[in-house]
Amino acid sequence: MVLREIVNLPGDIETSDGGPAATLEEMATLDFAAYTFDTPTRDPNGWMKQFHHHAIGMHIADRTLRMSKPELVDFIRKGGERDADTPAIMLQALDAAQEAFEGWGKLLSLAHTRYMVAASSAVLDQEEPTAEPSKPMPAPAEEPAPAPNLVAMLDLASATIDELQDIRDLADAVGSVAYAYTWGPRCGTRRGRYGGIEPNGIGRLMHWLGDALTEVESAAELEVWRRAPGNRADRETRLSMCAVTTIDGGDRDAIKAFAHELLAHAEAERESR
Repeated sequence: MVLREIVNLPGDIETSDGGPAATLEEMATLDFAAYTFDTPTRDPNGWMKQFHHHAIGMHIADRTLRMSKPELVDFIRKGGERDADTPAIMLQALDAAQEAFEGWGKLLSLAHTRYMVAASSAVLDQEEPTAEPSKPMPAPAEEPAPAPNLVAMLDLASATIDELQDIRDLADAVGSVAYAYTWGPRCGTRRGRYGGIEPNGIGRLMHWLGDALTEVESAAELEVWRRAPGNRADRETRLSMCAVTTIDGGDRDAIKAFAHELLAHAEAERESR
């Protein structure tokens, strides 16, 4: 499929004169600068970790939306009978998920719009190769210092499989604590209707640390995937480390390959190898 066929012009983008951008050529004239984020680019595992703590809120929403009013009243009442704090905790989980996804929804909408503008320019570049290229945006006067790369500080290639498991487990434990601290009073100011946190410098540091350690987790697991385990203990460690990420990733081919490897391990265990 050529690029022109997938560019659907959104109606909420305006040209410089305030009117809607109705043609691909008008879209291509629009411009935008890059955003500077405090956090590094996340890999898929990082995004799973970013949203996993809202799983309870989404589960509560999914379950309660399937209930009539009398059913929901009974559900709340029984939760309060088991633990007086349960109804309030469930409401807080719903509020936190709603606020988080409202913000990310706006970010995705912006990313979609910018993608369509750039795609329109790419279409014209393909169709008019001799056209004079647009002038590049001027470079900033001073580039910010790059953030430390925790993965580059580790010699993962020389680590044993047991050491890689230790690295992954410690990164997961410390990263989870760092993420938890970002919700604390020392890391920001609670604002907004749902009590969202506006992070301060320490809060941004804790969030960066959580993201950086998530990258360490992913790098350790990737290094384990590259290894061919030489004994039973390494084989068990490799399978244990990669099980959750493989299944949560949802790649059918990867899950199938993992299942074959797990069956081979079971057969080796049966034969005491």
